[in-house]
Amino acid sequence: MFKLGEYDRDEAEDVASYLRAAGIRVELRPYLSVNTRGTAYLEGRLSEIREEMEDFEIEEYEQYLDALRTVLAAGTSSEEFRDQFWSVLDPAWMDKKDQVKEIVEGWADPSSEGGYDEEKIEEDAEEYCEEDAEAEADDDDDDDELVTEQIELVDDVFNNLLAVLFAENVIQLNELDLDEARQLDDDPLISILVDPDEYELDHPLIKTKLSFELYRCFDVYIDEIDAPLIDDIDDEFVDDYSEEHMTIVALGMLVANLFEPPSGSRKVDLDEFKDMCVTKSDMDDVVMEIDGYSVAEQIAKGLEKRGIVKIKGDKIKWKKSGRA
Repeated sequence: MFKLGEYDRDEAEDVASYLRAAGIRVELRPYLSVNTRGTAYLEGRLSEIREEMEDFEIEEYEQYLDALRTVLAAGTSSEEFRDQFWSVLDPAWMDKKDQVKEIVEGWADPSSEGGYDEEKIEEDAEEYCEEDAEAEADDDDDDDELVTEQIELVDDVFNNLLAVLFAENVIQLNELDLDEARQLDDDPLISILVDPDEYELDHPLIKTKLSFELYRCFDVYIDEIDAPLIDDIDDEFVDDYSEEHMTIVALGMLVANLFEPPSGSRKVDLDEFKDMCVTKSDMDDVVMEIDGYSVAEQIAKGLEKRGIVKIKGDKIKWKKSGRA
C-alpha cells in the first residue's frame, strides 16, 4: 500500500470517495496526533510591565483597561460584558460584527479553559489579510479601495477580539466577579502576549504556556497497483487535490510500465527489475522522473499479489500480460 497523505476525517473521506469512484483501492487508517504550541506572556502589575515596554506598546492596553473600568463602573454581568465592553471601546462594533459574522463565529470563548489564545487570533488576522491582498493582486478588476476597506474592517474586528480577551483575562487574574465588581485596581495584574526571543527565559515577569491539543486524523493509503486508474478520476479531484493527483500520476506511470515484461524475455532478476522501477517521462513542458529503485521488491510483491508476476528467489517472471 502507498501512503497518499494525512487528513482530517471529512477530507480523508472526500479523497477516498473520488479514488474509489475511479476504481482505486483505498484504505483509511485512523490515529491520534497532537498539536503542540508554546506561548510567552509578560504577567505582573501594570506598573511593572510598563517598565518593560515602550510607551506606544503599553498605551493600547491602558485603553483597554480604561474601557474595562467604564464597564465595571456602569454595572455589568457575565452575559452582557462583551457587548458592553465593545460598545465602549468601539461604538461601531455591532455594524462591524454583522459584516464579519462568519469569522467571529469560529472562535472559542476565551473564558473557557485554554481559550485565552491571542496568538491564534493574530495568526488568523494575518492570514486573512494576506489572502485578501493576494486576491487583489490576482484580479486587476477589483476595486482597490473596497479591498482596502475590507482589510481594515477585518483588522478592526480582530483587534476588538484581542481587546476583549485581554480584558477577560484581567478579570480572571484579579479575581473579579462581574455581577458584583464596580471598579478595577489602579495597578491591576495584567498579562500580555510577547515574543519569547525578546526576553530572557529567567525574566521574573515571563510566564510560558505549553498547549497540547490531541486530535484524530487519518492516513489515506492506496493500492499502488491501481495507480494507473488515476486517468479515470473526476476533474474535481484534479482541481481540489492537485498535489495528490500528480503523485498518483507519477506512481501510475511507474506501475503501468511493469504490467508487461521487457521485450525479449518474460523473466528478469531482481537487479534488472529494480532498473525497470526507474523511469522518466516528458509531459509537454514537464519532465517527470520517477525513482522506485529502493522499493522495487515491495512493488514486485504487489504485482505478485494481483497475479501479474511470480517471484521465485531473486527471479521475477510475468505470468500474463496486462493489469489484474
